[in-house]
Amino acid sequence: EGHEAVKGSVTVWRPWQLKQLELFQAVSTSSPSCQQLTQEYRLVYTQSGTAHHRYRNTDSETVSGAFYVIEPGETLRYHPKDSTFYCLFIDPAWLQQFAVKHFHREGSLPHFPSHGLFDPSLSQAMRDLAAKSLAPASCLQQEETLLSLFAPLLLSHAQEAGAPPQPGWEHPAIRRTKEYLEEHHAEEVGLQELAGVVNLSPFHLSRVFR
Repeated sequence: EGHEAVKGSVTVWRPWQLKQLELFQAVSTSSPSCQQLTQEYRLVYTQSGTAHHRYRNTDSETVSGAFYVIEPGETLRYHPKDSTFYCLFIDPAWLQQFAVKHFHREGSLPHFPSHGLFDPSLSQAMRDLAAKSLAPASCLQQEETLLSLFAPLLLSHAQEAGAPPQPGWEHPAIRRTKEYLEEHHAEEVGLQELAGVVNLSPFHLSRVFR
């Protein structure tokens, strides 16, 4: 096993140059088994292929479509075989601040009791982040893309899963729309104009308000 060749290709980038995030895309990758002590959160979405990993003293095999959360301070052993996957590295302090800012979740770092999450919304959000984060985007568009991944992750799968967002949280597009309407209260503002302000289609903006 120690002489197994490394195969495949890996692309690494920081979404929109955010220094707290780093995204890996591995294509048809095989490599020897390695053990690491993680310093950050890792979100791993496997598109195809297989991999054996040991985490929290439990051995398991990944399957296509699987989504995993690895927490900082944990020991991880990983052995991919012809595996195509995304891995997002997240600075722990950034994720904690994100949870406080958007969901008013004060306290310690987010904890995920189950690290294997078979949640199609997370898999799709990871693919969307990979596709969109290579192109320029407004701050609102970046926030929208990040929220589509981290909202279900934190609200549905973190330790406080099931607790509703505390009062005061609202979608950033709604917040900006309200601000714009207040600034132009004496004018007749249409949906098309509002959609342009928040960089969404009129259809998408109307769905956000439902």
